[in-house]
Amino acid sequence: MGSWQHLALAWDENGQKALPLEGRAVILAKACLEANIAEAKMHTLLRATMADRANLAFSMIGSPSLDVKHEEVKTMLRLAFTAIIAPELTFFDALADGKFDLARPLLRVVVTCLKRFEKVKDRSSALLLDIFEALVAKAATSLLNRARVHPAEDVADMISIIIAIGQEVVDLSNNDAIISEFCNKLTDHNSLEAAVRMYATSHQALIDDQPIFAELSLLYMVSLAPAPRVPEQLAVARILAFIMESPISSILQSSDIRTPHSHVLHRVWTRGVLPVIFNLLQSLGSRILHDTVAFLRLYEHQIQSAFTEWARPKLVTTTLADETALLLVLFEVVDSYLRLEQDQFVFRGKEDLLENVNNLLAHPRFLARLVHPTSLEEEKLMEQRKEGEFRNGLVAKIAGDLEDMRGLLGVVEQ
Repeated sequence: MGSWQHLALAWDENGQKALPLEGRAVILAKACLEANIAEAKMHTLLRATMADRANLAFSMIGSPSLDVKHEEVKTMLRLAFTAIIAPELTFFDALADGKFDLARPLLRVVVTCLKRFEKVKDRSSALLLDIFEALVAKAATSLLNRARVHPAEDVADMISIIIAIGQEVVDLSNNDAIISEFCNKLTDHNSLEAAVRMYATSHQALIDDQPIFAELSLLYMVSLAPAPRVPEQLAVARILAFIMESPISSILQSSDIRTPHSHVLHRVWTRGVLPVIFNLLQSLGSRILHDTVAFLRLYEHQIQSAFTEWARPKLVTTTLADETALLLVLFEVVDSYLRLEQDQFVFRGKEDLLENVNNLLAHPRFLARLVHPTSLEEEKLMEQRKEGEFRNGLVAKIAGDLEDMRGLLGVVEQ
């Protein structure tokens, strides 16, 4: 029997069964975190036990359906963060060495607590800033640097958790003065430069021949883009040049990224490259307008392929829908700037695209047969039945995306 099971049994034997489920889960999670903090000096002897406790704490509060009071959320967030950065555990050295057994479940506790903060008005700005610096800046740099040398799945998993933490902290701090400090912390730890270097060399850091770290490095940049001055720092780090000239970008420009085998490469383009370009243009405006136009021309083959894919699609995915919608918005923004210079960006194929979108919406059964999930979450959507035997949650979502796309094409035609 594992040590965490002994702890759970002892805890139940002490009469906690009388408490509601939420109360029992919170008490046990807090006990696990507090024990790890108290025994940090003995981590060499108790490492397996501490890892068991950390996993138990996450399992206790990881369910989004669990109702936890906001004061308890703040307490557990503070405890989890303290357990991560306890000096005796040398957290950052462990990251550099690829030892994630203690940190991974604790980071997941942090994500869980931050997601619950969305409903909490009383936030701790100082704690959020500390979390941002230690995890989103310093830890991210360590993990990105390790990924360049040791591109392993567990490193990718850790970076994904850090990105989730970054997204939550940035969203929570959107109207808070501390958000202006985020870029300083990223600069102090060279985090954005580490992400750009990771993207530039990601063709050498593949997992099962897939550019996972190209995707993650760009997602990291996209998650931080709402913070002031981050787009400027990305521009200084020459992200636009690497998007146009690096080996992984050459692959993006020349490959058929819409085959099932290339779904990761497609996500690199749709959920990484395009949002980065859009965020840079939104923030820097006319200063990078002509670089953006050069980007659109350089990737013209890929862009036109996205539009012609709708004529006879082999599969219809949320990635394809996101790609097309973002390109339409990007074209509109570029054109709005060019009109100020009495210039114009020519968007070829909008009439054909509108016709193809209308055709799919007019034949919902045909659309339903083409819809294909690209993630576990989307597979779950496929199981949600909607009106009509052929319609499920994912089909309904993509139909809504196509309606939005039709509206964007209407905007383009004005």
